[in-house]
Amino acid sequence: MAAAYANRSLPETANKPVTAFADGAEVPAWAQDVYRTALSARLLEGDDRNLLHPLEGTTRAEAVTVLLRLIR
Repeated sequence: MAAAYANRSLPETANKPVTAFADGAEVPAWAQDVYRTALSARLLEGDDRNLLHPLEGTTRAEAVTVLLRLIR
């Protein structure tokens, strides 16, 4: 779900590997590039346990955080 918030308007300099996160292997293949871009743009950071939770829904608080980071 988080991949929906990181779209084509983000920078192309995505270089942080999704596999750096404990659950990075759970990120679907179609979303790998989107996650890398969102991580590089610091829209997504993972939690304090080094998890992205790619298969879980996005809370309102998480969505607002991503949107605020996007407009800054």
